Amino acid sequence: MESGSIAAVTERLRLWCARRDKGLARVEWDSALARREVVDRLKRAGVPVIEIDLPAGATAEATVAGLLDQLRGAGGSAVSITGIEWAFPERGSHLDTLAALGFQRETLASLPVWQIWWLPSSLTERFMLSVPDLDSWFQLRLHLTEALPPPAGVGRERGTVSVEEARSLARRFWDRLEPAREQNFPEERIWEELARPSR
Repeated sequence: MESGSIAAVTERLRLWCARRDKGLARVEWDSALARREVVDRLKRAGVPVIEIDLPAGATAEATVAGLLDQLRGAGGSAVSITGIEWAFPERGSHLDTLAALGFQRETLASLPVWQIWWLPSSLTERFMLSVPDLDSWFQLRLHLTEALPPPAGVGRERGTVSVEEARSLARRFWDRLEPAREQNFPEERIWEELARPSR
């Protein structure tokens, strides 16, 4: 299996989730479709995966408290954590969220779940530099480099995506729109950051 492929990343995560000791894994990703495929393959392989999507527009304290509550309720499972790119958008006050996560690093690592943290490649360096203490707790670090081609008959040149991915992106946008407005995000920021496809 080629390093960075969907098959290789899935197998590494499957073996890691079979270990007795729980902990944290960080997976950089370049393609949302490939990331989705890894999670689906883990489920088909019998790994009990619970999916958590971090909220956009919530305070750092609310984001971390909500995450800890969900992780505590997921004992014995693997947890796929996505949405960190929305929890600290590029021009937002992401340091508050990162600092709050960093302060809870020992609590996060002590929970009886396998945590798979999905980080877009564009944010990995910022994450490592902002919270080196939290980053040191990750037992497994992978990079999912494979990108799935669009379904047959769908041309990349027009920027089209599958119906399933389009629905997923639309759901993500509408789920995040009201919280962002409640936090008084400027409309231009909402449309630039929240409406941008996470590919």
